[in-house]
Amino acid sequence: MLSEFSIRNIGDIDGGRIAAMIDESMRKCAADVCDGPADDRARKTTIEISQVPVVDRNSAAVRSEIEVVVKTSLPSIRSSKIDMSANGAGVLRFNAASPDNVRQGTLDDALQDEGGDR
Repeated sequence: MLSEFSIRNIGDIDGGRIAAMIDESMRKCAADVCDGPADDRARKTTIEISQVPVVDRNSAAVRSEIEVVVKTSLPSIRSSKIDMSANGAGVLRFNAASPDNVRQGTLDDALQDEGGDR
C-alpha cells in the first residue's frame, strides 16, 4: 500500500529505522546536557532529507530516491588553556607544576638549581 511521505508518518518508513535514528540522536543530546549542564552551547539534531530524481528513458522524472541523514552535534570537549613556551625548532615546553604560567619558577626548579633534593 502506498502512503504519502510526511513527517507525521516517518516512523512507518524503512521499518521505523529513520525514526530510530532521530530518537538516538535526541537521546545523545539529552545525555550530553545532563553530563555537562554548565556548558551552555547548543546540542543539535539535524535531519537532512535529500531527494534525487530517477528518470525514465524519456527523461521524465517518475520516481525519487530519498535519503535521510541524521546528524548529532555536541559541544567539543575542551581542556583549560595551557601556557607553553616555543622555540624556533618548533618545540613546545610546559610546566606541569604551573600549567597557567610556563615561566613560573617552582620549588623543584629551586632545588635542582641548588644541586639536588633535601
